Amino acid sequence: QLRFVLPAAIRCQASSGPIAMWSGLPTAPVGAPVAVWGAPPPPPGWSARQGQVMHYSFTPLHAAGRQQASLQRILRWLVVLAGVGYICALSFAYSCHYLDEPRVAHAQVLVEKYLQGKATYNHWDLPVQRSEELLAECLAELDGLIERAGSQWGSYPGDKAPLLAYTCMKVPGLFEKVPPKLQGVFWTHGNAFPEELVVLHMGEYFPEERIHVAPMAPFKWTWPLDTPLDAPDGGMHYTDEMKMMHPGRMAGGLLGSTFKFSECPGSADLPAPLGVPGHVCPAGSGAEPELTFAELQLHVFGNLTSVAQPDTFTLEEYADGPQPGSKWHRGNYGGPEWLGRCKCLSTGGYTLKKIIDADGHPVEPYHSEWLQYIGGARVAFWGGFSDGDLQDKVRSGDFTGAVDRIHELWEQEGGEPLET
Repeated sequence: QLRFVLPAAIRCQASSGPIAMWSGLPTAPVGAPVAVWGAPPPPPGWSARQGQVMHYSFTPLHAAGRQQASLQRILRWLVVLAGVGYICALSFAYSCHYLDEPRVAHAQVLVEKYLQGKATYNHWDLPVQRSEELLAECLAELDGLIERAGSQWGSYPGDKAPLLAYTCMKVPGLFEKVPPKLQGVFWTHGNAFPEELVVLHMGEYFPEERIHVAPMAPFKWTWPLDTPLDAPDGGMHYTDEMKMMHPGRMAGGLLGSTFKFSECPGSADLPAPLGVPGHVCPAGSGAEPELTFAELQLHVFGNLTSVAQPDTFTLEEYADGPQPGSKWHRGNYGGPEWLGRCKCLSTGGYTLKKIIDADGHPVEPYHSEWLQYIGGARVAFWGGFSDGDLQDKVRSGDFTGAVDRIHELWEQEGGEPLET
């Protein structure tokens, strides 16, 4: 027999109707009448039958006290969890700053093993050289060839630039030894800085160390002369000053790049602004000889023993590219100074999309996307050093003298003094 335990007073809210105060006996059998305070009497013949009672929600008055106690317990637990989280954060920061291995140049191993102790690796150090005839033909293709601060620069229509870059950077004896995923021409899609195209196949791959070295060379990069209509971040970094100074720093400083390939860590895909390397490529992929994940390091004047950038840069292959090696996440990961070497914030990044494949054919849909993006804009190519004195200093390793010479030439041309 169903029985109701009724305290001295209980709240009741009907599924339809006002809140009312009910009173009754401490116990009441099914069907027993009940009285209503502040509400009309129940209809004739009404009784608290089981089916009717299920339409009502009864809450004892002293539940408020229980709710307050529950809230206090929750607050106490939140304080405890906050304290534990703070301690964990301090431990994490300590381990990052003091216990993590110091950051080293991953290509340093090549210096003693293959380069006879020579720390720099530039395009004239490649085992096979691009012919002078090919370079001359490429320079002849450029419009408005000019000299600035000891370098020569030329412009070219953006829609035709990918094929020119592919042709001018394809060196027999080098090209076929570069992993196919790195062959071709890539568009730096979504890169907020004024950079458009890059070629990686004029370089040297060291299979035992799984390191690819791609030194700065004429026709490796293209930079915008005009601002595309759909430039990233509304073209915020496509100012006239940036479009002039940024290429000069990269090319004049012979900014080379090295890629150290390893197995993809398959890290968690954290919400922005958090981010850790290896969250794009499939976990466990990239074991030798497969290439899906690499750490990228930049080297001023091709110095393989030092790293130019403070953040961690990566290549992480997407699984949905139209062909293998055609779509990569170029990750940027950084963090505040108190985190030391821990890089757990996504500080930018973009997508490398291959628009010309290893055979010199367009890769769709990326090539069509590039044509729509670049429109009628023109791009700049670096043609190499034009000042003999500067070139001699660079090739002899006198990089301090080279920088001084660049500053001297720049000021002779009427430029404002440059910061080193």
